[in-house]
Formats: sequence, structure tokens, C-alpha cells
Amino acid sequence: MAYAGLVLTQVGFNCGTRPTIESGQIAVVVGDGLVGQWAGQTLAQRGANVVMIGRHAERLARFRPFGRALLAGNDHGMSALKALALGPVQALVETVGDVSVLSRHLPSMNRGGNMVVAGFYRPTGAVNLQENLQAFRNSELSFHLVSGATRERMDETLRWVTERKLDTIGCLTHCFPVEDADKAWRLIQTKHEPVLGVVLDWPASRQIGGSKF
Repeated sequence: MAYAGLVLTQVGFNCGTRPTIESGQIAVVVGDGLVGQWAGQTLAQRGANVVMIGRHAERLARFRPFGRALLAGNDHGMSALKALALGPVQALVETVGDVSVLSRHLPSMNRGGNMVVAGFYRPTGAVNLQENLQAFRNSELSFHLVSGATRERMDETLRWVTERKLDTIGCLTHCFPVEDADKAWRLIQTKHEPVLGVVLDWPASRQIGGSKF
């Protein structure tokens, strides 16, 4: 179970290891899904002061052992983050696929900080790369695109999970026998109850209808 989502766990690990950050510096993770959870955990393991911003209270509660958790609101959590008065943000991790997060959080970034992009953006027409980069150039930010995978990172992520530096079991909410894959997918699509990590039991468990962790 702990290794079932290792490819995705590795993306979160990649998010958390790519930015340059020192112990005590501020890292903000936008998005409370699986990638955001593991990115935040990785940054916390590196000594960062981590703040997660998300839209699901039950998911944010799962992150609180590793750092602060804020509801996003209508401004991607900017007002709530500002109220904490933590200081400049050294690393911003965007996992929700909303490019406006980057510009909204720009004023809070440390000069020479890092923006980590793990979200997938829907095509909305041509992008003027020059215009977009111009908005960030004076802050001397570094951008990291992190949604790939390598064997070396997979092995290192596996080691972190084994050593319990990354909590994967704590991010699982449901387990279904493989015969009920349609029910699992329906749950993920509709979110008719709080859901985060979903596992298919293969070979199928004897329990019918799924279980909660």
C-alpha cells in the first residue's frame, strides 16, 4: 500500500527537492492533493517552514503535522498568508494547474526565490513567453518544471518512504477491490464524500464496497 502511488509520490518529492531553500525559510504549497501533500512533506523534511494552501478542510487537516494549512478563499490564500506575517517566500509550489497562482503570489516572493510548477495547464491559446517572463525577471526567480520521472528519483523516493521520511499511508482515504474500480473512479470524479488517495486492491480483497483508512 505504501508504495502503490510511487510515481506520483516521486513527483511530490521532486517538487520538494528542486528549489534552493535553507532551514527556516518559507515554502508555500498551493494545492492539497497528493502531489501537494508530498511536496510539503519533503520541504518540511528539509527544514523549511511550510504553508499549504488548499480548498478541502479534511485534506488540510492531514497536512498539519508537517506545517501550517490555510483555506484558499478567492485569492489563492494570499490574504490568509499575509496575515501570518511570516516573511518572504523562498519557494512556491503550484500543483493545481492555475497559472494565475504564480502572478498572484509574486509580491510575496523572496528575491532569488523559486517557483515550482507541477500543475498541468489547459490550452487557452497562444502564450506570449516574452511578456510573461518580463513580469518575473526583476525578482530573479528560478522556475522548475517537475512532472517527469527518473529511475534515480524513484529509487530515492522509495528510500524516503521506507525510512518514513514521507508518509504515504496517511494520504490514503479509500481502498476498493479491483472489481469495484468503477465505484472508485466515480468517487474520484464526483467527490460525493471526502477523498484523497484511492487504492485498488489487487488481488481483490474480500470486503465489498470499499473501505476507509
